[in-house]
Amino acid sequence: MLFRGLLSILSLPYFPAAEFLLAQVNKVDALPLLTPVLVYAGFAISHMEVNLFKKSGVKIALVALLTFTGTYLGSVLIAQAFLPSA
Repeated sequence: MLFRGLLSILSLPYFPAAEFLLAQVNKVDALPLLTPVLVYAGFAISHMEVNLFKKSGVKIALVALLTFTGTYLGSVLIAQAFLPSA
């Protein structure tokens, strides 16, 4: 968190090395940085959570599917309403 805050300050337009710093940071792809985080999150699922999912069964999967669908459709409606068409 400190690094991100420091990077925000150092990349301000009036900072002397901002142009160089932004050029270097833009070369870094986010996916290789996120892969270890996602792997750790997958390993962090405990046995208790797996048992809870087994008990909930289809109900929790249905709720998740409806939530994802509703969120997507809501985003589409907002985008259609507020973004200019090409």
